[in-house]
This record gives sequence, C-alpha cells and structure tokens, in this order.
Amino acid sequence: GANAATTGYGANAATTGERSISAAIGIEGTARGAIDNWLVLAEWKRDKDRNYYPADVKTVRVDGEVIKANTNYKLVDGQFVEAEDE
Repeated sequence: GANAATTGYGANAATTGERSISAAIGIEGTARGAIDNWLVLAEWKRDKDRNYYPADVKTVRVDGEVIKANTNYKLVDGQFVEAEDE
C-alpha cells in the first residue's frame, strides 16, 4: 500500500490503495482514505500568546461505517469529524 503524509497548514493527505496510512499532522490538516486504511491527524490549539501548539494526535481505521471511505476528516476536540472537501 501507498502512504501519504503532510505537515503544511491546511494540507490534505489522501490514500486510495489497500493497507495504507494517510497522515496530516499540520495545522488545520485533513486526511481521507479507502476502507481499511488508517488516518492519523493532529489537532493544534493556541496558547494565551496566540502561538500554536499540538494539543492531540489520534489515529483511526476507515471502517466504512463510523469513519467513511474517501471522506475528508479533521480532528476537533479530540474527535474525528467530517471536513468539507476542498
């Protein structure tokens, strides 16, 4: 399987192959993948001085039910939520 990784602001990582990992660990990053692929996302927050810091990093398997295939996700308050396609 092929893997995709991004670290840029607002970047999207996407995979369509079997047994792949799609990782987006930059600020406002999104990821999507095919069934049985894994998504890795980081959530960034701002401190009192408005500087970004990594608040959470999570991974989930695309099962086609809870986490849909070929759908962009982002991490919000520690939860995977659907992101609008861009």
